[in-house]
Amino acid sequence: MNIVEKGMVAILGLYDGTPVDIVLPKSDYTEFAKDMKEGGRKMVSRMLLHLGTKNAVADVLIKQMETLHNKILAISTIVDEDALERAWGDDYPKYKAIWFMNISALLHLKRIKNDNMHGWLLMDHDSIVSMNHKEGPTISVFGDSNATAMMKKANELMAFHKK
Repeated sequence: MNIVEKGMVAILGLYDGTPVDIVLPKSDYTEFAKDMKEGGRKMVSRMLLHLGTKNAVADVLIKQMETLHNKILAISTIVDEDALERAWGDDYPKYKAIWFMNISALLHLKRIKNDNMHGWLLMDHDSIVSMNHKEGPTISVFGDSNATAMMKKANELMAFHKK
């Protein structure tokens, strides 16, 4: 069971239902979100110079995400730092950054939607994630938090993994 420490947030970048997380101080979240948004857009602009169209850019990013995603799925159903290192090798921190930046860019290009399978999920100290090998991840929320939207998204994701 992973508990997000008080004062910290976990941002899950979802691609095809697979979550990769970054944990950072809650005070850094706004700047992180801004950097992800701007970075994804800047990456698209630079790729457009070489690829010519937004569809071509999105196709390259999807192909890259599929490669990263399939490497995870080949070795584990649970995504943690150990699994990422085994799947992506010693350069896994670099690929983790690429994962997040590509999600931002694909959202900007409208190739993926921020829904129960793709996009972002934010968790804070009032959220707990536990992993059950048979049923997949479970997310519970305690306390008075603004987690209604997160819980809806999490429940849809959990239902998908149970199919």
